[in-house]
Amino acid sequence: MLTSKQRAFLKGLSNKVNTMFQIGKGGLSDNQIAEIEILLEKHELVKIHVLENSLEDPRSVCDEVVSRIDGCEPVFVIGKRFVIYKQSKENKRIDLVHLRIKEKEEKKAPAKASKPVASKGKRNAVIRTKAFSFGSGRTGAKGARGGFGTKRSRDKR
Repeated sequence: MLTSKQRAFLKGLSNKVNTMFQIGKGGLSDNQIAEIEILLEKHELVKIHVLENSLEDPRSVCDEVVSRIDGCEPVFVIGKRFVIYKQSKENKRIDLVHLRIKEKEEKKAPAKASKPVASKGKRNAVIRTKAFSFGSGRTGAKGARGGFGTKRSRDKR
């Protein structure tokens, strides 16, 4: 049984998951259940779409899938889509105890810190990094004429 925090964590993860399986007007068959089990073993989190021409309700389809697959848990049902979760035996990626996704065994190289680069100009010296840029140029609506928003002090006006 999933707790509310685990369910919320899985719901957040499922936003990035595309629909992996569709159920049509024929309903659920044994072959479809076997395919869903294979998908659950591989991905642990599966989003399923019940097509418009299906005669069954998505909630009842979700309940039927969960009852026919051992260890499967429903995460949520919204509209014609539902998400189910089952912990994989071989490919465990989602850690529900610590609420995180386990990284692959290959470790990525640490990102190098970007060095600030100063561009030299006649009027403005600008320092640029990867994410931000800081300028020492004129500010304010009227610029250097001493109007609103300038950096000049009062006695220099």
